[in-house]
Amino acid sequence: MLKLLEYKKIKEVTGQWRQLEEEAALVLYKAEDNAVAQLKGKEEQPLEDFLQGLTMEDLYLAFRQVMGRRATKVDHVRSAFKGVPRDLFTMQEKMDYIRDMLILRPKATFFSIFRPDAGKMEKVVTFLALLELIKRKEVHIFQTTTFGEITILKYDGRNSA
Repeated sequence: MLKLLEYKKIKEVTGQWRQLEEEAALVLYKAEDNAVAQLKGKEEQPLEDFLQGLTMEDLYLAFRQVMGRRATKVDHVRSAFKGVPRDLFTMQEKMDYIRDMLILRPKATFFSIFRPDAGKMEKVVTFLALLELIKRKEVHIFQTTTFGEITILKYDGRNSA
């Protein structure tokens, strides 16, 4: 009797597995893109190659300077409306913005990636997007002189200061 119950359980489980196998057979997988294959073939490069003499402190100080440039304009009519939601900017949108900017102009300055009328949140998200692009090794930044302008280039594997 026990063997009969055990056989019944095994038959039930194999039926469930067969159903899972049939469902899995319906799943389609996308082949990897050429870019992914190309990235897998490249050897890992140190982050210092992308910073070229800049430190994170230099980037932070430049960012602080951007944040300090915001003019303190007060519109008395609009300042009374406290319930208007802010524009939200995603990292992906700002990363795409920087990539597009570098397609249009091969060289961009640090300050040029920030819109003049950008709010604090937009500036923060843009800065984080730049840091993410540096981390992903999609952009290359350098500074020719101490306290000089920071230049941003699209990284193509050959850039050097």
